[in-house]
Amino acid sequence: MERCRTGLRTGAIIKRATDENVELAYTTVSTVDLRVQLAEGFSSSYLPQLRPQVITHLRVKPGIDTVAISFRTTRPTIPVVESRESNGAFLEGRLPLLGGLQTRHTCVFGLDKPLAPNTKLNFRIEAFGPTLDPASPNKAVVTGEFMTGARIAEVFFESLDVLAYSDPGDGEFMFVFGVGNAETGPLLDTTFWPDLGTTDIGEDDSAVPLNQRTSLLPSPVRLWLQVMGTESDYAMPWDSRSIGSGLPLQFKGVGRKYEESGIAQRSTVTVIVDIGEEPGRRMIPFDMDTEDSPTHFTVSGHIAVHAFEGELISTKMIKSAKRPRRLAYLDEPGSIAHLGGADGGAVQTVALGSDGAMHCLRSRNDYRLKADVGSIIEEFADLKIKFRFGEGVPNLEPRDDIKITDPDPIVRCVEGDPDEAVLVQRRWSWPGPNKRSVYNIRSEGREFTSNRMPDCH
Repeated sequence: MERCRTGLRTGAIIKRATDENVELAYTTVSTVDLRVQLAEGFSSSYLPQLRPQVITHLRVKPGIDTVAISFRTTRPTIPVVESRESNGAFLEGRLPLLGGLQTRHTCVFGLDKPLAPNTKLNFRIEAFGPTLDPASPNKAVVTGEFMTGARIAEVFFESLDVLAYSDPGDGEFMFVFGVGNAETGPLLDTTFWPDLGTTDIGEDDSAVPLNQRTSLLPSPVRLWLQVMGTESDYAMPWDSRSIGSGLPLQFKGVGRKYEESGIAQRSTVTVIVDIGEEPGRRMIPFDMDTEDSPTHFTVSGHIAVHAFEGELISTKMIKSAKRPRRLAYLDEPGSIAHLGGADGGAVQTVALGSDGAMHCLRSRNDYRLKADVGSIIEEFADLKIKFRFGEGVPNLEPRDDIKITDPDPIVRCVEGDPDEAVLVQRRWSWPGPNKRSVYNIRSEGREFTSNRMPDCH
């Protein structure tokens, strides 16, 4: 009888001794590794109870007219993320089915349709999976409010220079300046120069200051600018015998247009300016030129942009029920927990293996530290807790083996201020009266009531 390897299927045929072509019987033997089956059974039955669904590492970053939301979940899931108006009206939703079950999640709202600027909005995250909350046993929920930013643009038409026109003598001009949304087309604002009637400008005259300004709040990212100049000998440039009013200004693409009728001529020039999506203050100059038009003029100006991002107002997490003191949570392979035995039994150290099985480890008075100061500060910042460094910022170099007599980081509460903490380094254990290290007081069910150190954690 040969020894079969585990995880294989082996076939055996019994033949007649006198005639090997005759098969008397056929059987199939399947071998399995019971250890693997036990590990898989443990992962599917016991582990889910140790890993309730929790939303962690939540970051909400409102932009000018977008918001980016990222978070993690302790259990792989396909979350539902929604953005809503303050009155509850639905705006956008995300259900990332194509990505499958994940523990790291990111979504951005406002890319297809920009969010309303300078507006308070809500978000809601639902991560499906068993929780410890009797009010929401099948999903972890986080809600919150944020304020979007805004983009303000002021368009300054600064100077005008008339270079040519067909009418002898000084020209009787009237100009219209318009600004619109280059993405959707509509006119947003107009201004006239001069305010009433016309003005006489000659070809030899120097550039004329305009001081025309339009303000846009909010402003789109791409603007179209249009200037229409009409030279007419009629009493009013918009006389019905002239070219026509041409109002309101319309966006029909970038370029130049020339029209004439009788003793009236008109040139129009249109450009597009991208003021950018980045936050901050900036100035964008522009020049507009009708070039070879019989009514030739140029206009110079600039756009002053002030764009600022929004801010997170508040978040609210549906908190889970209080965790039992003797319940350990192992989230990733390599996680270690110390489990107290029943009825004061010995403390067991267990670890979660890559196969999903629990492994019992022999007790060792050491551990490893991979987190740096920045990571610790970031984790506590999610809890709205700031650090003080009365002894300076500690140098926490990554170490694979920290002995019980080595220094390690300690986070202490600040008395009277629950929103602040102190990060210091101290020896992991302290020497007792017999000069032996004192440790595992609480986990082993021991206690001391005298000669206590006043500032131990």
